[in-house]
Amino acid sequence: MTKKPKAKRSPRSLRSIIPSVTYEELGFANHLLHAAYVGTAPTKPLPDPEPGYLTLKDIPLNRAAMALLDAFKDDPDKGHALLARCTTLMGYWRRPEAARWVRTRDGGEEVHPALAKATAEVPFHFMEDEEEIPKRLFELAAKIEKEWDEAEGKETGTR
Repeated sequence: MTKKPKAKRSPRSLRSIIPSVTYEELGFANHLLHAAYVGTAPTKPLPDPEPGYLTLKDIPLNRAAMALLDAFKDDPDKGHALLARCTTLMGYWRRPEAARWVRTRDGGEEVHPALAKATAEVPFHFMEDEEEIPKRLFELAAKIEKEWDEAEGKETGTR
């Protein structure tokens, strides 16, 4: 009798659903990341690398990520969830499918609250099909927008 080889599995953390956050927490994280990235928030330099250790390069993106994790040092799971949602899901805001919720204004981007709320709440994990995540994100944004419009007596998509 021969044993079947074990299937290679991804680490549990990559297969686990990234916890939802609140709309307000996502907004805070977005502002903090932006400020740290452009250098308007006080951040400490990343430590010099120790021989034999994997270290982060001292670049704006890494400083921003460390500033966010530092802001949530009392709740690291929340900090990691916010970082994952900001770095992964906000990248989908540049897709053509997001155009109905994203507009350029005064040299920056303005995002409809329905898309931001969907970004805070949509279930996802890092090991799933890369087209499933944005599909669910945009479906949830459309659902949230429709619910809000119906509650206000508006026709969806008339903004």
